[in-house]
Amino acid sequence: MRRVFAAALLLAAFAVPAPAAGAEEPAEEKAAEEPVPVYDGPASAVRDIRSIFALQDAVASGHVSAIALQKSMLAQVADKLLGEAPAADPNRLAPNVAGYVLSGGNPQVAEKLAAAAGTTATNARLLKGAAFYMRGKREEAAAQWATLDLALLAPTAAGRVALAKAMLAGTDLEEKQQLLRMSVALLPGSLVEESALRRSALAYAEAGAEHEFWRQAERYLRRFPRSLYAPEFMYELTNTVIAMTKAGKKPDLARFDLLLGSLPVSNRQKLYLALARDAAERNLQPLSQFAARRLRRLSPESGTDAQIADVYDWIFEVASGSTEIPAARLRALDRKRLPEREQRLLDAALAVTEQILKPAAAVATPAAAAMEANQPKSALQQRAELALTKADEILAEPVQ
Repeated sequence: MRRVFAAALLLAAFAVPAPAAGAEEPAEEKAAEEPVPVYDGPASAVRDIRSIFALQDAVASGHVSAIALQKSMLAQVADKLLGEAPAADPNRLAPNVAGYVLSGGNPQVAEKLAAAAGTTATNARLLKGAAFYMRGKREEAAAQWATLDLALLAPTAAGRVALAKAMLAGTDLEEKQQLLRMSVALLPGSLVEESALRRSALAYAEAGAEHEFWRQAERYLRRFPRSLYAPEFMYELTNTVIAMTKAGKKPDLARFDLLLGSLPVSNRQKLYLALARDAAERNLQPLSQFAARRLRRLSPESGTDAQIADVYDWIFEVASGSTEIPAARLRALDRKRLPEREQRLLDAALAVTEQILKPAAAVATPAAAAMEANQPKSALQQRAELALTKADEILAEPVQ
């Protein structure tokens, strides 16, 4: 445990001010004093909590090891705080404990401190709200914080409470965004700001505010390009582009390209592949082909990713007026080099092309004969219907 705290304190050193020079009393004066027991629990607890905050901020800067270390510290600090809280000054400790709990700490610490003798009504509401929020009791948390003036709280608590209250704001976009802006302003450079910017962008996307969404997404990537949560946000970005397209909007794909341009090539390849796959699954042909062509640009010509890109670029073209060209391109692919998902799509596309390209007499199946008996149809109509039926069957199958 000592090693864990030592490492954490090294990361958090900037957050813990060093004692001012000459602050201590001369040694001879100390020796003359009566020995008096001094409780250093609050100072020790605050130092530990600040170490946790520093570790979490390191996560926003891309330090992978900080995740495991801060989880370990959260658990260890809980035991320490539960033991120290009864002897501590509750009002001195309350803002830091509230911040600790809202950062993933044990809510029992806040509950115990809120019940301590001498805790002010304001700090009791702060602590109880944090405990309720972490226990998933949203209404109770909102009630405790309803009359809380965040401007009077320490930034350590106020920024985190503002972020939590934004999550409680429901569908009120303006209230949510105002609270998120407050979080950013109170704790710049922290994991709180990182989370607030991510949530702000996604809230705008959900509300259909495309201009504000792109603006916040760009701001997030400028501020936290190395955050360990950035990859997850980028996948959310692709989902947003798909949702906009499904809603009949035309997302700014040039802006999307610019955002992805700030990422390493390997990350961009993964995102374009995810977009091509998800768009194809939702039958969004232009979007899937857009992503496939961007994937091909970033991939070696003989590489697997280029083969995958060709699958998504050409599968939609088999039902076009010139089936022979996409059929030839698809047949040229090396099936063995494709992942299982793309193998199945390739097989399905080639099966459809065979149905379309077969002579009319070769597709006289019992189903086609029955349809013709009920209502005379041309050979071309029969072939098209069979091909579409086959495509529907393939699309209905789950893709791994």
